[in-house]
Amino acid sequence: MKKYLLITILFVFSLNISFSQKRMMYCYPVLNDYVEQNLFQEALDDILAKDSLSNSDIYNLAICYSNLGDFEKAQKNLMDFIKKVEYNLTPAIFLNYRISALRESNYWENVYQLLIEKFLYESGPITDTALAIKIMEHGILDQKYRGLIITQPSEVGENGDLKFIIAENVDSINTIFLDSIVQKYGWPTFSMVGKIAGDYAFLFMQHSDKTSFKKHLGLMEEAVKNNEADKFRWATAYDRYRLYRGKRQIYGTQYRCRIIDGVTQPCELAPTKQKRKVNERRKEFGFTTTVEEEIEKHNKNKVTFYK
Repeated sequence: MKKYLLITILFVFSLNISFSQKRMMYCYPVLNDYVEQNLFQEALDDILAKDSLSNSDIYNLAICYSNLGDFEKAQKNLMDFIKKVEYNLTPAIFLNYRISALRESNYWENVYQLLIEKFLYESGPITDTALAIKIMEHGILDQKYRGLIITQPSEVGENGDLKFIIAENVDSINTIFLDSIVQKYGWPTFSMVGKIAGDYAFLFMQHSDKTSFKKHLGLMEEAVKNNEADKFRWATAYDRYRLYRGKRQIYGTQYRCRIIDGVTQPCELAPTKQKRKVNERRKEFGFTTTVEEEIEKHNKNKVTFYK
C-alpha cells in the first residue's frame, strides 16, 4: 500500500513572488560547478581564466580562497561582493558552510561590519538602529539552520536530525525575543526598524508556537493598517494560522506537498475557502498573481523550505 506523507506547508513569500515585493532572505548566489564539488583550486583556476567576473564569480572566489587558506583574498572578494549586491543576497554569507573558515578567522570582523552597514543603508531612515541590528542577527539565526537543512547532509543523533532540533530551539529563542520586543514597543514597525527587520520579525512569528502566533498576528495586522508592516506577509500568516486551527485559508498562500513511495509529488493548494473565488480575493487584496501561477512557479523551481 502506498504511504502518503504530508511533508510541509509552503508559504508564498518563499517563492519568486511577483506582486511588487522584493524577495527577502531566501536568495542564494549561484555556486560554481567546481565549488559544488568542493574542488576549490579547480574552481579558482576556472574563474580567474575569465575575461570579466560576475557577482557570483566574486562570491565563489571568496569561497575558494577561504577554503584554500588565503583569508586576506577571501575577505577582499567577499567585501567586493557585498558592495555590489543588494542585502537580500548577503545573508547567505552567514549561512554558507563553505565560508566557515573565513568566519572563524580574524578577517571576519571587517566583513561583518560591512554587512551591518549594508543592512542599515537598505533599511533607510529608522528610529531604532540598535533594535534593527538585534532583529537582523536573530533573523540570520532563524535562517542559518534552515539553510543547513537544505544544503547539508543529515546528522542524525539519538533524538533525530540535529539540524531540525537546533532549528526548533532557535525558534523558541526567537519567540521569546519577539515577545520581549512587543511587550516593550509593540510590533516592530517599518519606521522603527525598517522593512528588512520588520520582515524578519514576521519570520519569528511564523515559526513561533500557536499561542504566540495568534497574539503577534493581531499586532502585525494593526501595523498593516498603518502601512507599518507588509500586508502580503500578513495575509500569508493569516492563511497559515487558519490552517493551524483546522479552517480553510482565504488568500491561497499555502500549499501542500506529498511524498508517495519516496517521490515528492507536485504541490497542491491547501484547503481554501470558496476556492473558485480565491483569485478574485487575491486581486482585491493586491496580489498580482493567481494561485495557479504560484503553484506552477513553485513546482518548476522545486523550492522547498523547512517549516
